[in-house]
Amino acid sequence: SNNFDSFDFNYAAKNYHKLDRLVLVQDRDILLQHRKKNQDGFELIDASSLEELLYDIHNGFFHSRYDCEEDESVLQIIPYVLLFGSHGTVFSYVRAEHIDDYGDSRLFGKHSLGVGGHIIPSDGQHYLETCITRELEEEVTLSCSGSPRVVGTMFATKNPVDRVHF
Repeated sequence: SNNFDSFDFNYAAKNYHKLDRLVLVQDRDILLQHRKKNQDGFELIDASSLEELLYDIHNGFFHSRYDCEEDESVLQIIPYVLLFGSHGTVFSYVRAEHIDDYGDSRLFGKHSLGVGGHIIPSDGQHYLETCITRELEEEVTLSCSGSPRVVGTMFATKNPVDRVHF
């Protein structure tokens, strides 16, 4: 059928451990109602709307990342933190370009302005806070204090890797 892509066995085998896990998702329509525009890009969120967004995130459900990677009816919740230095600097890096160093070839050599990742069941009931703490501990060494705060949402459909960052 012309409606189905052929199954990429090599991709599935290389990424099995990453894709065969549960991640927090929510119905696309529920999350997009929190954006003034449903267009791609970053959008600030005001304090009055933030509580409703967090409620809907916490009422999401866990779903196999493998199954939801191409499912446009749900959005994966991916907390992402920008890190600012004391002298007006912004943390950034270029991702690895070799399969042994980094498993997702869709991200090879891409620039990143922060740290983030999927919310998983072991993150517990304080999903966002625990996920952010876990991701920061896995990815960077910080010598500062402070706590993250939600300032907006990111929605992107043009590139499959960029599809969802809430």
